[in-house]
Amino acid sequence: MQKTNWDILLPLAPAIISGIFGIIMVRTVNKRFKKYEISFSGIFKERIDVYRGTLERLFKSNKLIFDYYNSSDTQIKEKTRESLNDFSSYLLVNQPYITDILYNLLLDYRELLSDTLSSLEENKGALGNPYIHSSYKSKTIRSAKESYEYFLEESRKIESLIIIHIRMNLGIEMI
Repeated sequence: MQKTNWDILLPLAPAIISGIFGIIMVRTVNKRFKKYEISFSGIFKERIDVYRGTLERLFKSNKLIFDYYNSSDTQIKEKTRESLNDFSSYLLVNQPYITDILYNLLLDYRELLSDTLSSLEENKGALGNPYIHSSYKSKTIRSAKESYEYFLEESRKIESLIIIHIRMNLGIEMI
């Protein structure tokens, strides 16, 4: 009995169909993954930039208040007020990218800085300054540490959520 072309091709048909199906699936999954990867990496980068900018403004305001305490220069007072106003406006503009808990913590911290600056202005050169300074220092260090730790925690959460969301959209099971 002579073998025809169909007899040779028939056993290969499932392998050919499986290969074509596999190529199509790999391309589809790669396209979907790239789409979500690009969109979520942009959101992640935006939030990290907001957190970085917030930390920079926090430390700048803190440094200016310490400089004002140790200096008699009136320009530092103006710079400090400008820094606090810049910090407040930055928080308002970027509020959608900051969680409510962090936003409230930052507002409390900003209020603490402002109150401290006001008390330093009123008591400049008075005997009560060391107490005000040490009280301020302990409060701001604790508040700054809380803020910094919260920033790190939020950054890790954002990264985890992005990975979970991408996996869910791709249909990949969580381990």
